[in-house]
Amino acid sequence: MGYKILSAPIGCQIELTSECNNRCKHCYNYWREQDIPRMYLTKEQASYIIQKLSSAHVFEVVLTGGEPLMNFDVLIATIKEAKACGMKVNLNSNLVPLNRQKAKILKENGINSILTSLMGHTAEVHDMIAQRKGAFDRAVANILIAEEEGIHVTVNMVVSKANLLHIKDTARFVASLGVKTFTATKAGCPGNCVDFSSLSLSREEFQMYLRDLKEAGEECGLRVDFLEGYPICGLGDLSKYKDFLGRRCLAGVTTCTIATDGTVRPCSRLDFSYGNIFEENITDIWKKMISWRDGSNLPPLCQKCKLARVCGGGCRMEAKMRSHGNISAIDPYVNEENVDNCRKVLDLMVEEKKQKGITTKEPFSFKVADDLQWRAEKFGATLFGDSMKTRMFLNHEGLEVFLQLHKGEVYTSDDSRILWGEVSPPDFLFILLKKGGIKILKRG
Repeated sequence: MGYKILSAPIGCQIELTSECNNRCKHCYNYWREQDIPRMYLTKEQASYIIQKLSSAHVFEVVLTGGEPLMNFDVLIATIKEAKACGMKVNLNSNLVPLNRQKAKILKENGINSILTSLMGHTAEVHDMIAQRKGAFDRAVANILIAEEEGIHVTVNMVVSKANLLHIKDTARFVASLGVKTFTATKAGCPGNCVDFSSLSLSREEFQMYLRDLKEAGEECGLRVDFLEGYPICGLGDLSKYKDFLGRRCLAGVTTCTIATDGTVRPCSRLDFSYGNIFEENITDIWKKMISWRDGSNLPPLCQKCKLARVCGGGCRMEAKMRSHGNISAIDPYVNEENVDNCRKVLDLMVEEKKQKGITTKEPFSFKVADDLQWRAEKFGATLFGDSMKTRMFLNHEGLEVFLQLHKGEVYTSDDSRILWGEVSPPDFLFILLKKGGIKILKRG
């Protein structure tokens, strides 16, 4: 098993500060139980990082922490610089330090969405996990402020034994706030934790969590999802959870995290780094993460699995912490007995997608999305854009076709200006359309 080897990450998380107003029990930050001085990126350091990422043609940054709003001036300066470099910018925040003035400034500088956290539907549950009295009331009030100022808020619930029974109630509460997207993500053991047994979900509790999340979305009319990659065989009856497919661990594959001291690690939860961006180029650090892309970090069971290409083997940090330090151990939620059933469901889904392709014999007109960007790779190219649902990879033949399409021009599916070579026009256009790279203007 192996992934396409990219020249650089597609996106990076940048931790603007290690300071946080909450002390969440599940937090991966190494300092959460220690008296260690908090760190803040300066404007100059943040600018240096953005310029390094821009020179490597990184498409997207997620500004996070700690709590990024606690380094607000640097946050705004970083947003401006990243936008000026053509990068998509996202923000992760617990929203406790937000106020209306800050919300207006964020909106004015192009922040249209924020990912935040609610660990429950009451202050009693949320504040107990956040270990900060008043955190719930402040977060809820500021979710409403952000929405009123035109910033879309996605609420994520980190699910553990402490709040497992509150998923549906939390979803109902989120829906009552007018929020449309609710994610719930399993808490994973952080690298600084000696004993996570009071919070880790058992396999049975994991199934209960998935069931409640799916039913909560149906009952509340919410878009529901989770934010980490789980082993597909561990999801249970895959025919019930087809909408949850598509996520896999992309640490060191398409993304990485840059800490306030400049150290770079494949994922935010990982407890070791591969270099420092203040001392090396991101592309050189990225090359050292090859074991995250070539499959060598996976256990033999997952390397030879029929689902490997679409699954990713679950979470390496979860595997490491549950096995006392072996990053190549089996994810504890793997269910080998379910592999064949999952493969059958996936095969059916592939056939359904083929039948839904662009099969009309009538020509249609289309144009390339205005925000579409591309980056050359050894295998061809990576496409990315704000309007795209996900990134797209092209081989050299596909790149030759893509380079014939120019922004602002209108094309037809049977356009004589396009030389298709060995590329299938229906398949190529269907994938581009599905991922948001082109817009159909008119059929027939």
